[in-house]
Amino acid sequence: MIKIQNLSKSFGDKAILKNFSYDFKKTGVVCIKGASGCGKTTLLRIISGLEKADSGNILINGKLSYMFQEDRLLSFLTAIENVTCVMDGKASEKKEKAEKLLSAVGLSGDINTPVTELSGGMKRRVAFARALAFEPDILLLDEPFNGLDPETRQLILKIVSDISKERLVILVTHDNKDIKALSGEVLSLS
Repeated sequence: MIKIQNLSKSFGDKAILKNFSYDFKKTGVVCIKGASGCGKTTLLRIISGLEKADSGNILINGKLSYMFQEDRLLSFLTAIENVTCVMDGKASEKKEKAEKLLSAVGLSGDINTPVTELSGGMKRRVAFARALAFEPDILLLDEPFNGLDPETRQLILKIVSDISKERLVILVTHDNKDIKALSGEVLSLS
């Protein structure tokens, strides 16, 4: 659950968020949409603690995981190593769980491939698997479907829909088809 009250954020003279308030539920999907520069990514960065609001309050109850617009993978590691690096537990347990996550996103044959050798869409799926591996209560996804072919996009949409039954997923997207497919709440920023 996240409760935001009167949040404001400016960059120089430009107000990005002004007295923004919103109560996010404990589970489900909230799709954030709006024109470029309206504050979608800024809102995720403030929620995650990576950006400080100028004013307002945020109450967060739960563990957060953030999938950025950029993949932000560790280029010197393989796909599976990028996923296990955010996990706790014994090495064998982490490996088994990471293999399942990578298989779920269609990368079972590429788990030991260095991420530098993966296509853009494959890297995106590794980043998504890594965000899930952190076992969050709240999953922040910034343009998670960019670079995915239609078939893979449907696969990831289904995973997002399924996990939203047990946790809160807040995602930024420009694609109305994705919003419709997820049939969650829509939060329009202007």
